[in-house]
Amino acid sequence: MGASITLAGESLIAQKHAAQLGLDVTRFIFANVPGLDPSGPVDRAAPRPAAEQIVHVYDIPEENAGYVNPNQVVYSSQIGSDVGDWDFNWIGLETAEGVLFAVAYVPLQIKRRNIPPLQIGNNLTRNFLVAFDGAQALTGITIDARTWQHDFTVRLTGIDERERLSNRDIYGRACFFANALKLEKVGSAYRLNPGTAYVEGIRLVRSVELPVVPPSFPTIAWLDVALQRELNDVVFSWKVVFAADRPDYTDNAGARHYCVAIADLPNSNTVTDRRSVEPINGSLVQHFAIRNVVTRLNVDSTLTGLNRGLVLVDSTAGPRTIRLPVSDNELGVVDLIIRRVDNGSERVVVQASGADKIKFHTHLNAAGYAFLVLMGAGDWWHLRSDGAGSWWPISRYDSTPVGRPVFETTTLFNPGGYGALNGPLFNRAEWPWLWDHAQQSGMLTTEANRTGMEGGWTSGDGATTFRGPEARGGFFRVHDAGKNVDSGRVAGSLQQDALQNITGTLGDFKANSTPSVANTGAFAFMAGATQSNSVGTYIDHQRLSFDASRVVRTAAETRPRNLAYPGRIKLI
Repeated sequence: MGASITLAGESLIAQKHAAQLGLDVTRFIFANVPGLDPSGPVDRAAPRPAAEQIVHVYDIPEENAGYVNPNQVVYSSQIGSDVGDWDFNWIGLETAEGVLFAVAYVPLQIKRRNIPPLQIGNNLTRNFLVAFDGAQALTGITIDARTWQHDFTVRLTGIDERERLSNRDIYGRACFFANALKLEKVGSAYRLNPGTAYVEGIRLVRSVELPVVPPSFPTIAWLDVALQRELNDVVFSWKVVFAADRPDYTDNAGARHYCVAIADLPNSNTVTDRRSVEPINGSLVQHFAIRNVVTRLNVDSTLTGLNRGLVLVDSTAGPRTIRLPVSDNELGVVDLIIRRVDNGSERVVVQASGADKIKFHTHLNAAGYAFLVLMGAGDWWHLRSDGAGSWWPISRYDSTPVGRPVFETTTLFNPGGYGALNGPLFNRAEWPWLWDHAQQSGMLTTEANRTGMEGGWTSGDGATTFRGPEARGGFFRVHDAGKNVDSGRVAGSLQQDALQNITGTLGDFKANSTPSVANTGAFAFMAGATQSNSVGTYIDHQRLSFDASRVVRTAAETRPRNLAYPGRIKLI
């Protein structure tokens, strides 16, 4: 409904203020204007409707004018059941000077006269509130607006809508508490669970299960929710409907219906939950407060929905196992940050409950793993439940890929999941993701064939163990991978030290007046002194030796200049 003070009314207000004269609004005018759009803006420059369109004029009694506050006054019309018959969609206020002061557009409404026994008439009360600076003083109205001058239908509708929108701001389009209104199949029947939910700010409460019957498959289950009048109240109304699509709509009574999908039923055996779930089982204040809880644990513990937030684990006294809550609809979507605080060597396990899985290293195993381990002080994982059997890593202390070798500048082990690069033997049950990595590495051999493959993995005892790479004292080299610089090498293979071959020869020694020797490569001839005796001339030839240490650094291996750093391997 559009309503506004006209331009002529504004001008009259200014004139009255300037002349310090009072403003006297004297009558209501009701008209039926063809083609009027009640939802459109008021044409403030339009004149009074034509005489043939005016259906009733109501003179305002003095007692039917009241003030709401110094800047708002209200005028009321009360038309009894002895007046009629006419319809109207235009209401105006007119002053004593005949100036059209204010106008409102309304949907077409009826006024009927009481004609017993043929027709039951209706009473009509319409209130017109106008607001401008100094309204009470200018109009001289001294009567407080009476309760009957307020349109409580509009007022209460406004209250309902404000509450709905406030709830919408908090709960969003739809919010289901835990298992509330979840569609399930039990045996051959379908039912909707009891509980509390909000749809577009409308609060729904169901205290008992509701049986439902899908008409056919495939289909989608929807909640159709509205606020509807019931006697003297407005209450929530909802139903379950099945359709491929169900957009929001307005019914014939003007009530707005909001439709949200709650489940997909692709066939008679499958129900896929589509609700937006929050694990709310009490007050919202408590629910929001526990999102920031800090839990400190130094014993084996099973977490619940109340432990969401930060969980600090101390394993100083011994190994610890921290079990996650079951990731189901009741828990919903929650976040946990689990952090180790001690720097001991005891094993700290974060274990999923039942058949739940933690979805890390899914490139090795799409299902994820039943547990993870925290290694070193400060190691942490941020996990989020999906309410459907899984915990998803959001972030972690160290995301270096599993199996990667690294150098360190400390002999200590940094937190985040590092072990020694010394060919350790692992238990497959304790390191399932690392065993999966070994199997898929292309560098796995048996213990019997380990010699020459120390940079790879072995299958251990063939049943319960496996062995990691041994890289102590060695240099890393990029795998040839077909370039034919280091031909024939397989990834993970060990290559012993070697020196590129140096060759040379000595031969054809001639000892005469002009001595010479045939030499090649690394050897060279150094002639001795030439002497003569009674027999003849001869060469004084000494032994020949070769020792590289006379001119370069030598060792038991061939190596470049280097630094020795501890080697580590990422275990998780």
